[in-house]
Amino acid sequence: MHHISTIYARFICRELGLTATSAEPLLADATVDFDQINGEAFMPYQDFFAFLRRIRAFTPDPLLGLKVGQKLAPASLGELGHAILSAPSLAQALQLPTAFVQIHAGYFRLDLIPTQTGSKLVFVELVDLADTRQFQTEVMLMMSQNLIEAVTGKPLAKGRICFPYAAPDNAEQYPHYFNSQCEFNATHATLEIPKADLEIASPFYDAIAWDSYQLKLSQQLNKLQQTSNHPYSDHVRRFLSAQPPPLPDVTATAQSLNISERTLNRHLSREGNNFRELRNLALKDYAEFYLRESDLTIDAIAAQLGYQDFSSFRRAFKLWHGCTPGEFRLRNQ
Repeated sequence: MHHISTIYARFICRELGLTATSAEPLLADATVDFDQINGEAFMPYQDFFAFLRRIRAFTPDPLLGLKVGQKLAPASLGELGHAILSAPSLAQALQLPTAFVQIHAGYFRLDLIPTQTGSKLVFVELVDLADTRQFQTEVMLMMSQNLIEAVTGKPLAKGRICFPYAAPDNAEQYPHYFNSQCEFNATHATLEIPKADLEIASPFYDAIAWDSYQLKLSQQLNKLQQTSNHPYSDHVRRFLSAQPPPLPDVTATAQSLNISERTLNRHLSREGNNFRELRNLALKDYAEFYLRESDLTIDAIAAQLGYQDFSSFRRAFKLWHGCTPGEFRLRNQ
């Protein structure tokens, strides 16, 4: 599922005023052409990366990523954007991109991590973005800011935005685009949202649309997953990684596929997996992120992950990493 929505390539073409003729050399050796970018939903991420590299040689504009991201309003994301607007509050709206980001960009994972002052949206790269990282990060974080501000109706002025690279040459322009404090050299691209903003109700809330869009997005994601060699294992991984801890059990996970627990276990066994191991891997990922990215105490993290006591969490973590959670946090601060 390492694809990307063609919407990003379309907005780049529009920003640069490209036509089918002028875009042709920029899509050399790609499996899609200009008409397909404007007519199809997805393109392979390798084609998109190559397109970005040629764009960088084609135009010297260092602000292109910021300009493109600035114009990506919620409607640009189609049903996902409309679903975000129809959520009851910003906190609930942010659950959607974590669950369905791979409909638009199959090589990202989003984690929503609670902090003492609010929540942190973390963009995890599933492939090496290499020399396209700055451009893609600028676009993703600008678009995220747009979505948040569309729900809250005000600038995200008291958040914090972190970039996974050193301050670039155009860093002095960032305050003209981002409304929160910007920091560099982070492990991942992150966007921190204050608790007060998370509690803001969406003026576009529509209970019927909210439920309908979630169902449609689930259907889209399931359709994409059908091309996988391990569709059930992939669904379980994505379903668990998209849920806020404590993680769902096997019954709830099976219900997300409209099948029985027994049927899910049988499919996972055929794919060489089992639910317990997949759930433990998801818990391991969450534990690592909370220890690295949040300021929660270790006891609070254990409780957040659903452990009955700190000792159980400590034992599980030592099996994963050969060290205690406290030692892991010290090494990764």
